Amino acid sequence: MTTERVVPATMTETLSAHEAARVFAEATRWENSLAQRTEGLTWMIWAATTPALIITMGFVGSLDLPAWAQLLSWPPWVLLGYIMTHTLWRTTSISRPTLAPPGFLSYILKSLVIVGLVVVLHYLLQPATMVWPLLLIGAGWVGIGILSRRLTGQGRRAAVGAGAAILVGTAGLSLAAMPDMLGMLFAAGVTGVAALGAGLFQTLSG
Repeated sequence: MTTERVVPATMTETLSAHEAARVFAEATRWENSLAQRTEGLTWMIWAATTPALIITMGFVGSLDLPAWAQLLSWPPWVLLGYIMTHTLWRTTSISRPTLAPPGFLSYILKSLVIVGLVVVLHYLLQPATMVWPLLLIGAGWVGIGILSRRLTGQGRRAAVGAGAAILVGTAGLSLAAMPDMLGMLFAAGVTGVAALGAGLFQTLSG
């Protein structure tokens, strides 16, 4: 008695050129959607960490502490944001390896360079209000949108839009001459809402 191996029909069928093109297009759309939503979640991470950074700086600055205490109060939030971002993209790369972030050590070194640069600028400018920090944050968002090669086209537009919104908020803050505490809360709100808006745009339209 002989037995024959039953092969599912789907495994023996050959796709036509039209069907192959359709499957490829669907896979491409899925990968692009994955990248776009991951970018959106990244913006949401910074929508949480950036306001926390600003509020922490403001709170420490209101205390009777040395100037270096305020400088050291916000880098932990930046490092936390980078670690969460790295972990998110590394997880996403399981299904799309091209989305894998740089090595973790490289990521941390880059974040330390950025933190060091901002610390130097803070020391040189010695801002008395949140105008300069908010200006730097807005310019950073715009720079990411323009210069980043890893973002999708929509991701770049979302970053530039968030940065533009923050810069508009910076102009409003400089004209309003708010008290320090109110200015801090305003800056935290502007950065949080702008980043969250960019994240929602990315995730809901992806």
